[in-house]
Amino acid sequence: MFSLPILAVHLGFVACTTPKAQPTETGLTETRVSHQGQDWVVVRIDLRKNELLLEGIGEQPNSLNDLGPHRVAMNAGMYMSDLSPVGLYISQGVEHAPLELGPGGGGNFFLKPNGVFSIAQDGAAVTESTAWAASPRPGTVMATQSGPLLVQAGVIHPELNAASTSTYTRNGICAPDPNTALLFISLRPVSLWRAASFARDGLGCQDALYLDGGVSMLSAESGVLGKRGGAWGGLLIVR
Repeated sequence: MFSLPILAVHLGFVACTTPKAQPTETGLTETRVSHQGQDWVVVRIDLRKNELLLEGIGEQPNSLNDLGPHRVAMNAGMYMSDLSPVGLYISQGVEHAPLELGPGGGGNFFLKPNGVFSIAQDGAAVTESTAWAASPRPGTVMATQSGPLLVQAGVIHPELNAASTSTYTRNGICAPDPNTALLFISLRPVSLWRAASFARDGLGCQDALYLDGGVSMLSAESGVLGKRGGAWGGLLIVR
């Protein structure tokens, strides 16, 4: 699945350099990947062995120390200045914010198409927002809406530009199959197009959702990448 990994760390275990990372008994694998001259860290989560939670509304942590024990944590999408979600937010089966389909005031969230990452009774998926509105997934236990969709049905978002010079530390998520979630974050600032290219060509994701840039953070067994303090809105967490 991973393209040209240069370092693998199995969460909870230190592994030697290997040409391909394999899931551990914990169902969590962290891999460093090089793609088109850029380095990324990818966490593969086997959802049959781990519960991926969406947390943060009403109890926003001020630092990583406030998160409590966790094996993986990553910022989960885009939020207003008061840290309320811009779009759909479902946690533990409860909807805290509705789906947002309006034109908005610009920004990456409203660079249509945008989408929803969710876990429902038939597993994990990334769904374009209007498709979700037409047919919400039954038995959804968690969902976060963000934008843009980096990749939809194997096609990079048409408004992303390969020549763009707008770069940030960026992160995203995809579900290559219903039992797997891939969280990914760049080690250096990259453009949105490079993030989309990595999701599709580096990870083989047919649908991938951008989570954010600048405030991007990944906390895992090997350490913390990106933003280390402050508020993130919502967080994807494996306890």
